[in-house]
Amino acid sequence: MRAFLRVMLTVFAITLMASLGLGLILPTVDASRQDAPTPATAAPSPTPIATQQTAEPTATAPQPTVTAPSETRLTWERIGGLAGFCEQLAIDSSNRASGGACGGDRWQASLTTEELRQYFAYLARYQPFTFEVSDNAGGPDNMTIRVEFSGRGTRIPTDQESLEVAQWAASLHARLLEQSQRERASAAALDLLAREGGLARDSIAVLSVQPVTWRDACLEIQGANQACALVETPGYLVQLSADGRTYRVHTNREGLARLAPEAAATSTPTPTQQPTQAPLPTPTPAPTSAPSPTPWPTPWPVTITDWRGEYWSNDRLEGAPALVRNDNAVSADWGYNAPASGLPSDHFSARWSRKVRFSTGDYRFILRADDGVRLWVAGNLLIDRWHGGYTEDSVLQHIWEGEHEVVVEYFELEGIAKVHLAWEKQQPKPTPTLSPNLWKAEYFERRSPGNEPKVVRNETKIDFDWGESSPSKQIRSDQFSARYTRKLAFAEGTYRLRALADDGVRVWVDDELVIDAWQDQIRTWHEAVIKLQGEHHLRIEYFENTGGAALSFAWQRIGP
Repeated sequence: MRAFLRVMLTVFAITLMASLGLGLILPTVDASRQDAPTPATAAPSPTPIATQQTAEPTATAPQPTVTAPSETRLTWERIGGLAGFCEQLAIDSSNRASGGACGGDRWQASLTTEELRQYFAYLARYQPFTFEVSDNAGGPDNMTIRVEFSGRGTRIPTDQESLEVAQWAASLHARLLEQSQRERASAAALDLLAREGGLARDSIAVLSVQPVTWRDACLEIQGANQACALVETPGYLVQLSADGRTYRVHTNREGLARLAPEAAATSTPTPTQQPTQAPLPTPTPAPTSAPSPTPWPTPWPVTITDWRGEYWSNDRLEGAPALVRNDNAVSADWGYNAPASGLPSDHFSARWSRKVRFSTGDYRFILRADDGVRLWVAGNLLIDRWHGGYTEDSVLQHIWEGEHEVVVEYFELEGIAKVHLAWEKQQPKPTPTLSPNLWKAEYFERRSPGNEPKVVRNETKIDFDWGESSPSKQIRSDQFSARYTRKLAFAEGTYRLRALADDGVRVWVDDELVIDAWQDQIRTWHEAVIKLQGEHHLRIEYFENTGGAALSFAWQRIGP
């Protein structure tokens, strides 16, 4: 009886501890010995082990392996907008990316070599930071992007550098999302053909996956007694091969798949021309002879030799691009038309990117667009005019020798659509041959002399009456300035320095300001009396505001 009670207590203890999720170490119970003593101490190991039951052989129960979660180093989140986005992307310490809709199914993917290179550069460069940016703050279509980054570097990123990391994460999310959707479409197509065609799944090969915008919610394949909403539905055309035959499957981005009958091979199907009931798979001709229902002119993947052109059917660069193709240049004037068949003529957007090899120098970038446009060169945002209307933007940027990424983003609202990018290297200005025995004259197209003169030349003397004109055809007649420098030897004595100006003038002798009349004025003489001996450095600065322009400078020895 005592042994029976001990066994029942043991079973009860095991059941209780298992329900509490706790591990328990129990002594071995042998039912054949009623007077078996209870061990005084339990085993020292805290690891749960199997217990031995009456009339049951000893067995070791498999225990689940618990893996500590990897540390998340980058988290990217996009929330809001007209479409009500809530999307996430995370990269863990093993450099694996995962993402998806907030609270929904998540996908996992690997980064490419180039993406890893850029990601490791960010990790090595920046300290941990959190960055958040919103557009149209407080408006109904407010979009917020938030990035949390656990870098290992020493630099505190600027807002522009934080924005670059956020944009890189957004680009990575878009690529991985599109890859996930393509993989889902391929898997759905394989499952459908295997199920409806009675084929082994591993005997089916995927020939191509092409992005398509279907004309209705039925993916242009209408079943019996089925009503189709006439709304454009983005998806994919998946071509499969099995038993020497080619099959075509229409999918959307969420994994819905429909097998195309032979009649669906026409390039302009309509619901009335579709069969009332989709038959079993019917072999179609080889892809080289069958016309494709996709409106896009190029298959997927696309061979890019020039610019990678990505086009969206919305004006916000959202989601996966509806069309990817090679563009020879970022130069198009579509007028009131669409960039390609299948894209809308209004409210579309595009991105062009390529690597360009530059030699060291200053480059002038010119970007004309109607409507909004942005330009990045070597990761630097040079032009940011993200609003409607036609304008021409020009920016000068110094670039070091090497291969750098050039990216243009564009959106079209309504009306005429055009965009054009060009750049040219600025030729260095020839260094004039100057005589140390004459005045070195520097002329500027600004009110105050700086470091980049427009004209540099020698002047024999400083005695000018420009009137309503300027010192050079390269200099405008108002709002210009000048600087004159020269070394002169003086016999010992007292000198009167005189300067006439319309408008401002300043005179230095060996960096000592001796005449200071830096103001708007009519022709006025100013003078200073100083003692000089030997070689001295003279500097005269002048500015012209508006109206007449004149400048004279002279000196006279007035005493020993």
